[in-house]
Amino acid sequence: MDDINRLESYNRRNIAIISPREPGKTTMPFVRRSYFKFKASGARTLALVRYAADIDDLYIRSIEGIINKFTDDNVTLDYRMGPSRVTSVYINKKLFMAIIPMNAPTERFKKLVMPFWAIHYDEFIAN
Repeated sequence: MDDINRLESYNRRNIAIISPREPGKTTMPFVRRSYFKFKASGARTLALVRYAADIDDLYIRSIEGIINKFTDDNVTLDYRMGPSRVTSVYINKKLFMAIIPMNAPTERFKKLVMPFWAIHYDEFIAN
């Protein structure tokens, strides 16, 4: 992961980084791909998590902590959790990201009719 620009370049639709446990795989997408893009253009991120139980205040605060650790912006994330724990996360009342559990009913996914800059799926587990 020394040079992520080799992966993020023109005409490359999908990026997947699979590696052993090490720091940086969560930090890079949330700060560089999601937050900086949101800050520059208002682009939104769709974050997928494995289970609805994984989406809680601690998860939201960990994203907030990652952003604040690597920027000087002192961001506060506000959120609204809806049915099946589908969650909208806001920065200054603007939609920053939507978080959806993979075990949510399919109709929750079908109702998402807004453009997303990036899709973030952390903690891929290959069994």
